[in-house]
Amino acid sequence: MPSEVTNYFYTIIVMGTIAFMVTGAFNTHAAGLQITAETRELKTLLESVAAEGAELAALTEATGATTKVSMKLPAVIGEK
Repeated sequence: MPSEVTNYFYTIIVMGTIAFMVTGAFNTHAAGLQITAETRELKTLLESVAAEGAELAALTEATGATTKVSMKLPAVIGEK
């Protein structure tokens, strides 16, 4: 009878360990997805700023005028 209790105890320990491993894997995957989304959003932001800058440079060269541009940028990207 004592060996049966020990087997149950070891089974619970192993199940807990596996649960921690699965939870860690899901957390790692979710963090990877979040970083990918943040990188994509930052790349889009960089492209829009670069396009606006190129347009302003061309306008300034062509007309010699000064310009002022206001861009709507996100206050937060991801959690940063």
